Amino acid sequence: VKFIVYGVPKLKESLLKSAGKNEDLIVLPPTASDNELALFYSSIDVLAHASPIGECSSGTILEAMFFKKPVVVTSTPFPSETKGRDHTPDNGQIEQIKNGINGFVVNDGTDMAAAIGELARDSALGGLIGKKNYEEIFEKFDAKVGIATLEKTFIISFRDRKF
Repeated sequence: VKFIVYGVPKLKESLLKSAGKNEDLIVLPPTASDNELALFYSSIDVLAHASPIGECSSGTILEAMFFKKPVVVTSTPFPSETKGRDHTPDNGQIEQIKNGINGFVVNDGTDMAAAIGELARDSALGGLIGKKNYEEIFEKFDAKVGIATLEKTFIISFRDRKF
């Protein structure tokens, strides 16, 4: 197993390098190149997305889905002390990835390793999940969907205006 990571902050890079064999870790600098991103996604078997905080919508997860990759994400519930919010498992990662359907949602590193191991042992499962992800991208994010949503918004807005 090789780990390829993109755009990792220096502190996290030091932690990664201290955690295991450096020959199994490839650290790539941040990029804005579509070609480099395509090369990255074509070189991985699964995207493991671990974040200490929830994201409203992860572009990284969407990119992996577009490139037909299975995704394993950590669930990042709001801490119970977050003002004005109850402790809840809701977060962007689990809105994008439905556990067992288009990837896996895990709670910690041990569970993440197990999910990645399952995908490594069952390449057909990874292929099915990747195909589902690709289809979902076009169901939800195709330009036609956005245009239809804007059309509805404008129609409702004009209908509700009082002249």
